[in-house]
Amino acid sequence: MRRRKPVTVLAVVMAWLLFASTALAVVTIEGNNVFGNGHAITIDQDESGATRVNSSEDGAIDDNVRNADVAGHNIYGGSNGQDVSGNTSVTINGGEVGDVYGGGLNGDVNGSTTVTVNGGTTGDVYGGGHAEGGDANSSNRNGQNGDADVTGNTNTTVNGGATGDVYGGGHAEGGDAVSSGILAAFNGGNADATVGGSTNGGNTSVTVNGGSTGNVYGGGNAEGGDADERNGTLVIANGGDAAATVRNDTNVTINGGTVNGTV
Repeated sequence: MRRRKPVTVLAVVMAWLLFASTALAVVTIEGNNVFGNGHAITIDQDESGATRVNSSEDGAIDDNVRNADVAGHNIYGGSNGQDVSGNTSVTINGGEVGDVYGGGLNGDVNGSTTVTVNGGTTGDVYGGGHAEGGDANSSNRNGQNGDADVTGNTNTTVNGGATGDVYGGGHAEGGDAVSSGILAAFNGGNADATVGGSTNGGNTSVTVNGGSTGNVYGGGNAEGGDADERNGTLVIANGGDAAATVRNDTNVTINGGTVNGTV
């Protein structure tokens, strides 16, 4: 008779840590942001007029999130400051929300993203993630760097509703600089919101079938941080660099709807 090898406690703990590092348990609301944490989420307007978060995945929504009115909140398919393994999906069916991201906030998505707007009102819409470089100050010195990459592809579709600008890529915002004293210069943190890993992915697709949008871009949006020069000295503190790279192809298709801007 063959004897089974015992499962060690260490192996169980390592497996649990691997799971915990790649997928968070539930959708979360943190401040004015909703994080799907890798779960497929939808935004709907209920009969009372409130904007609600839903998911087709069992256990993805707890009662605190299910009962919250998330009107005006930014929506992320990814996580806040943590990486997510696998694909993300965000669908806006109704209600009124802020900006919408397929990726995370200073957290990578190791997979592809899908963002679909069927109705409601949104701010700007990004297939990628949102990278924020930290602002410098005299206490913390240089600002921290921020990364919100999507290693795969992004797919963004507007079928209805009203959106701000629509981007196939991500949103990178460099941190602001501070100069303090005679010789002290503290630089803002850099921000990187790339679509595409080093060997795979890196395509963006934006399709507008209906509704109304602002400008439509196949790529991303990068905004460098503000520099600071102290008058009467040679001290110049640099604002953080920002990059919203798309490694491969961008594809934009306009089948209908109204674009209140340029493509």
